[in-house]
Amino acid sequence: MTKPRTRNPSATRQRLLDAARDIACEEGASSLSLDAVAARAGVSKGGLLYHFPSREALLRAVVTDSVDRMRDDLEARAPGALAGSAPALPAACCYLDVLRDKVCTPSAGASGFFAAMLEDPAFMEPVLTFRSELRALFARCPDPRRGAIVFMACEGLVHEKLTTPFRTTEGNHALLLDLAALLTGESLSDERPSGEAPAG
Repeated sequence: MTKPRTRNPSATRQRLLDAARDIACEEGASSLSLDAVAARAGVSKGGLLYHFPSREALLRAVVTDSVDRMRDDLEARAPGALAGSAPALPAACCYLDVLRDKVCTPSAGASGFFAAMLEDPAFMEPVLTFRSELRALFARCPDPRRGAIVFMACEGLVHEKLTTPFRTTEGNHALLLDLAALLTGESLSDERPSGEAPAG
């Protein structure tokens, strides 16, 4: 006897978010419709509305989901990093590792996130909260001035990734190694000759 297929609401919700992110990337957030998202995800319109009762709720969730993924990745590597209970320097270096995973590979997902974020300034709230937590983390490093410099450089990499997601990224890996060295007071990486700009 064939067992009935069980539903996984969490997996369905994630498929809808991924579909919305893809459509926003390909066509812009202004062209995103609930019908298009449901069709792309292979979910009924009623199924979509169960998870996201409005287009605004869906776009807000796209932004929140993207931020939560980075937050969860950092917390998995350095539990307590954002709450202030983890040693600041190792936790900040873990964030550089998280960022390396995001900015060293060209991808479309970042532009979909950016398109959704621009739809309504209120959607920026989870982004600003996460940024504030990261700023506080880097400020707790043994050398707060170095921490501030590295944090702002990371913000530049994030901005570049959001606005030009398919830009050549091979220079970012060495740049992040240099930022880690600056943060910890070690010598700069020999992976790239000193003073050489990242490829672009």
